Amino acid sequence: MPLEFEQAKGKFAKRICIISRNKEMRYINLCPADYRKGKVLLGDALYDVRVLDGNFDEKYDKIFSPPVENIWRPGCDSFAIDLNRNKKIDFNYYNQSELMPLSRMVKVGDSYYKINVTENGESIELNKIKPDLGTLDLGNEKLKLKLWSDAAQQYIISLDKNIKLPAGGYQAFFVELSRKDSKNNIWDFTCYRDTGSLKDFKITKDKTTSFKIGPPFKIEITTRQIRDRINIGFELIGQASEQYRPDFKRNGRRVSPPVVRIIDEQGGEVEAGRLKYG
Repeated sequence: MPLEFEQAKGKFAKRICIISRNKEMRYINLCPADYRKGKVLLGDALYDVRVLDGNFDEKYDKIFSPPVENIWRPGCDSFAIDLNRNKKIDFNYYNQSELMPLSRMVKVGDSYYKINVTENGESIELNKIKPDLGTLDLGNEKLKLKLWSDAAQQYIISLDKNIKLPAGGYQAFFVELSRKDSKNNIWDFTCYRDTGSLKDFKITKDKTTSFKIGPPFKIEITTRQIRDRINIGFELIGQASEQYRPDFKRNGRRVSPPVVRIIDEQGGEVEAGRLKYG
């Protein structure tokens, strides 16, 4: 993933191309995969659904298991549902997405449906259920949160400290946090790298799982040498060890990069300048 579904007329379709990169980001792998397509009736609405053989074993039974290091290749099968019924599968890693890792359930509106797929992918059923729920407490934060799970994918927009989720394992891939200061400035911080303690956590029935996130931040300086050039940057580390992008926003605009001064052993200034966003 990411991927595009081919326009298939038959019950079976092939030649989906999963595009990914290796760790050095030097080349692209094209991997053929099979998928099955069908329709399900939920209430009075008919939805297109897909199931993808994401781990290339010619089966459709591998559920997502958090955590994974490589979000491009999570090592499981995938499920898709055309929630807005616009005749296409809308995909986004960091926001609401109609394509997701295969899990035990899928959330449609405020309801949950158990996903039943035969091993060969020839039958897909969604049965409405009431799952066991627990609570995720992130404090009274204004936030957006994208979670992959063996229970059900979640995209959360919340001001409520008590977020009800089905019991299961979870991994956060995206956090956007907003805070207002004493002068009524709105600060927006985005995390889509290392989500710290939110990278692997569990929700238990009738219990609360709590994390403190966001500020006060710890600032860590980063350096990277490329041939005869050294790149200097910094990272904002939240209370749950989540890493936020340095190009945060104030009132919807990206703030100016910070000024850097390089000091020698005697305290003299060697070089000074302003960082640039790469």
